[in-house]
Amino acid sequence: MIAEFAQDLVTKIGTVPALTGKVGTAVGGTDVDPLMLQAPVPFAFVIFNNDQSLDEQPDGRKYQLVKYNFMVGIHQEYATTPGFQTTMLSTNYPLLDDVRKAIHGTGCINKTNLLWEYGGQDLIYQDQGRQIFIQQYSIIGLNTL
Repeated sequence: MIAEFAQDLVTKIGTVPALTGKVGTAVGGTDVDPLMLQAPVPFAFVIFNNDQSLDEQPDGRKYQLVKYNFMVGIHQEYATTPGFQTTMLSTNYPLLDDVRKAIHGTGCINKTNLLWEYGGQDLIYQDQGRQIFIQQYSIIGLNTL
């Protein structure tokens, strides 16, 4: 289930034009991986965060809450660069929304009645050339183990 959900997320983010061919997976955590400091921006990494078994439901089945983080890297212009604010507002920040729109409220591939839920985002890294945001998503799936 973890791999299937991760593949679904990679596929969905790959539909964002600016991120086509620039989506990867990484091992868990919320810290910036050194690879992300070298990767050309924009980029996105899907990272399995955790899962937990939920109490048995009235239908007698058990479900599992599965959480993923995304590291989304965008280009950051120097504040003194002409057009800095225009680029940030018209290109870079809308990319974060495009990622959210590609996932939040969409169904999971090969599953019915499962929708991805957006849990928020935070800026976790910034330097003169890039900003990296972490976005959180979760889904509840049938525990088949």
